[in-house]
Amino acid sequence: MGSPHVNLTNKQLLMSIRSGDFGATPATRRLGGVTIYAPDEREMTRAFGTVVEAINFCSKPHLSLMRVALNSQVRDHLNITIDRRIFGAILASQLRLGIMDSIPCAAITGRVFRIYIHTEQLDTFQRHLATTVDELRLRRVIHVTDLEEKLFGDRRWGTWSSAFHILTRLVQIGRARYVTENSFCWPLEIEHAINKHLRRVRVVRASRLANNQEPVN
Repeated sequence: MGSPHVNLTNKQLLMSIRSGDFGATPATRRLGGVTIYAPDEREMTRAFGTVVEAINFCSKPHLSLMRVALNSQVRDHLNITIDRRIFGAILASQLRLGIMDSIPCAAITGRVFRIYIHTEQLDTFQRHLATTVDELRLRRVIHVTDLEEKLFGDRRWGTWSSAFHILTRLVQIGRARYVTENSFCWPLEIEHAINKHLRRVRVVRASRLANNQEPVN
């Protein structure tokens, strides 16, 4: 029988955040503010690598995921439940290595939340941001389902969430505003700033032409 304090949900990986779960001299790995324990270094390497590979496998097919969704995907893939602190520590290690990226987005309440993206998806995410800005500028108001269809075509698991994440990222950087929880608009202040800049350029150009100077480009 194992120790009664062992986290049984992690028994298949034999990792714990409690030093006493694996005897007097367990293997340890410090990740940020979390210390992970295992019976020995061999099991530590195996268990840690298993979770890393699962994070990589589960994040690659999706444009973006919330942490809870990524945890759920990893849990289903491995058919085990991973302690949230252990999962968070291992995920953070992948962020530090540049394998995953974390991007802040804005909730309708003003709260900031983070999405997680595999680095192989970053270029696609940036392209979709640019496409969405163009759509917002043209249509003024866009619903998440409309953007989902525009960017992903047929609906698949996670595509609605990824379309929502793109729009909430634009809110975070000031390129969109919430209308409702599921619809977003082009911010008028951006339009005003653009118009103000264009008026200034026209005034400067006219002044320089009047003085027989080269017009600005």
